[in-house]
Amino acid sequence: MPSFPIVDSHVHLYDVARLRYPWLRAVPKIERTYLLKDFDAARDCVEVDKIVFADVAVAAGQHLEEAAFVQGLADHDARLCGMVAHLPAENGLAIEPDIVALKKFKTLRGIRRLIEGAPDPSFCLEPGFIAGVKLIGKHGLSFDICVKHWAMVFAIELVKRCPDVQFVLDHIGKPGVKHGLHEPWWGQIRELSRLPNIVCKVSGVITETDHAHWRKEQAKPFVARVIDCFRLRPRDVRQRLDRLRIDARLSHLGRDPRRRGRRRERDRAAQALPRHRDSGLSPPSLSSDRRTA
Repeated sequence: MPSFPIVDSHVHLYDVARLRYPWLRAVPKIERTYLLKDFDAARDCVEVDKIVFADVAVAAGQHLEEAAFVQGLADHDARLCGMVAHLPAENGLAIEPDIVALKKFKTLRGIRRLIEGAPDPSFCLEPGFIAGVKLIGKHGLSFDICVKHWAMVFAIELVKRCPDVQFVLDHIGKPGVKHGLHEPWWGQIRELSRLPNIVCKVSGVITETDHAHWRKEQAKPFVARVIDCFRLRPRDVRQRLDRLRIDARLSHLGRDPRRRGRRRERDRAAQALPRHRDSGLSPPSLSSDRRTA
């Protein structure tokens, strides 16, 4: 268990008495209301400092109601400080009124439209879907991608076609952990990580294991692969340094209290570069920049 507070970047909360979740009928073990008190019971002694809600695939047309439900929970628990809401991105530009409505909820940070459950996951490359995702990005929101490993090829293409949108890959692309399937996911996760507009959540990996006999050794190689692919690279450090130098030039010398903090951060980043050259390893990813948690 971690000895420090964590940010849980992917939490599902739902109320079956208030909203409809058709998919839950197929999984009776969890077909019940699950709120923050249930989350607290499940986390046991792990201290969670912040929580990000991720949409729970409510019935069609109830996505605004779901967002209102989540915001209501957040209003009474400061830990719930981020929301990834649902939108039918395939409706293209027609989703803009709903984007505007969702932005009224102060916890909104991003949008998700599940791809993994679609009969044909290539629908995410249709013109309407692409237009919807680009519109989401124009409103300053990220887009979460949730696909199974066999649909990673479509995720890669979606990210390439929307270079101005910040993407988040959920559950490391759901690799075939249960059957020990490495390729083509192994190579595709590397390809995806090289794109500048996507980060990755290390979450939901255990759901892809053999639930009856799973061991941590099953999932460990896949998690290690993602950490290796999405780690903070020297180019990221240099870009961060450039931004800090520009900020420093714009600040009033000796008068801006933020300058001292920027100088310390610049010095720490600069110190990381020689270590990388000497060791051949990149420094660990910064969750505030890369959202790999």
